[in-house]
Amino acid sequence: MIKYLIIFALILAYRLVVNLVRRKKCASFLNLYLEGGNDWNFGMQQDEIVELFRKAGIEDNHVPYAQPVGYGKVASGMVSVFQNLSSHREDIVHIVLTMFHRALGVYSKRAKETFNPLFWVEYIL
Repeated sequence: MIKYLIIFALILAYRLVVNLVRRKKCASFLNLYLEGGNDWNFGMQQDEIVELFRKAGIEDNHVPYAQPVGYGKVASGMVSVFQNLSSHREDIVHIVLTMFHRALGVYSKRAKETFNPLFWVEYIL
C-alpha cells in the first residue's frame, strides 16, 4: 500500500514540476518577446516556444497577407503565426501575445489541478 502512495506522490510531484517549469519558460519567453529589440535572440528560441504552445494545446493560426509585387500585381496568401513569431506586424503580435497568455494560463491550471482530488478521480475514471 505504501508503495502505491509513494508512486502516486511521485506522479503528483512530476506533474507539478513539469507544469511549473513550462510556465516559467513561457513567462521568460514572453518577457523576451516584450523586450523586442534583438530578433535573433528570440528567433533562436522559436522552436522551443512553438513546442511549449503545442504542449499547452494551442494550435497555429494563419493570417492573411497581401504584398505588392510590381506592375499592378499583388501576391496574397496566408502565413503561419508559428513560423512568423518574430514578425512585427500588428495582427501577428496580437495573436502571439494571446498565445503566450493562454499558455501561461494552461500551465498554471494544470499545476493547480495536481492538488485537486476531483481531477484525479475524473482522470482515473
